[in-house]
Amino acid sequence: MGNARSATPSRVPCQGFLISSVISIDCREAAKPIADADRHAKKELKKQVRGVRPLERALEGRTDEEAEAMRGYCLAVRSALTDDGRPPLDADGLQLEKRLRAINDSIKRVAEKRGSPTN
Repeated sequence: MGNARSATPSRVPCQGFLISSVISIDCREAAKPIADADRHAKKELKKQVRGVRPLERALEGRTDEEAEAMRGYCLAVRSALTDDGRPPLDADGLQLEKRLRAINDSIKRVAEKRGSPTN
């Protein structure tokens, strides 16, 4: 037993840190690739919905029901684009995709009720 080493304070990993803080650091590091992919997905989704502001400008001065509905959809898209979560638990890209899909589905339902063609 003369060769057996005992654990000394200098050999204890993460000495001086709470275990929970070490675990959270490891989790953030492990989630980085997922957060990076989600950030990229959000950027690509934002490219697809550019042009909200010109649409809002075109609606200025109109007070009819259709213009009000379109302004509401523009506001919903703007809100979805600016809502940021805290990665990795709040995947911004996935939430943005979910919200944009809900807006698109709503527009399609309204168009079907009115008999208008959809994209």
